[in-house]
Parts: sequence; C-alpha cells; structure tokens
Amino acid sequence: MEPDVLDYIGEKYEGVVIESYGVGGLPFLDKRNFLEKLGDLTEKGKIVVVATQVMFEGSDMGVYEVGVRALKQFNVLQAYDMTIEAAITKLMWIMAQTKDFDEVKEKFYTRINEDSLY
Repeated sequence: MEPDVLDYIGEKYEGVVIESYGVGGLPFLDKRNFLEKLGDLTEKGKIVVVATQVMFEGSDMGVYEVGVRALKQFNVLQAYDMTIEAAITKLMWIMAQTKDFDEVKEKFYTRINEDSLY
C-alpha cells in the first residue's frame, strides 16, 4: 500500500486506525514513508491510532525506531493489547463526543469492559 492513501483518508475522516507490522513497525524509508504521512495527518488535527496485526501480543511502538520517532514527533496513540475491532469502535465512540487530542487520549486509555489490559 502506498502512503498516499492516507492523504485521501485524511480528507474524508477525522480519525484513522492503522494496523502495523509486528508490534508497531511502519514503512518509513524512501517512497513508502508512512511516518511523514502520520505527521501530515496529526498536523491537521486527525486522530491516529496504531494497532498491530499480531494476535495475543499487542502493540509496543517503542520496539522499533519508526515507532519511537512517531510517538516523540506526533500525537499518535497506540492500541497496546486492544483488538483492532475494539480500537475502531472505541475511537468512533470517543470521537462522537470530542475531537480534542488530549480528551481523546484520556478516554481511549480508559478501560471499558476489559477492552484493554494495558
């Protein structure tokens, strides 16, 4: 997938959940620079959540350089051990109430019905 797809998503939606490689890896070199696109989205006030495709392990963006850079440079949330379905549903529910990043972050990391063990 080309990172330009995030331009389109950013025009149409207020938030996006990205399934990363492993526990938090994203392409960030050359023409497949998703890190740059994350910056573009967050600068526009979009909410970005990074989840993982790994079952039973959860996300840990601090493992890879790209994840560390994303967390330091941009307002990016990570789903930790939340399923992709739970992360999407929770983000939709929260964003119906607020689009303020700090409020979204607080609510996203508040456990609801054991949706996350983090």
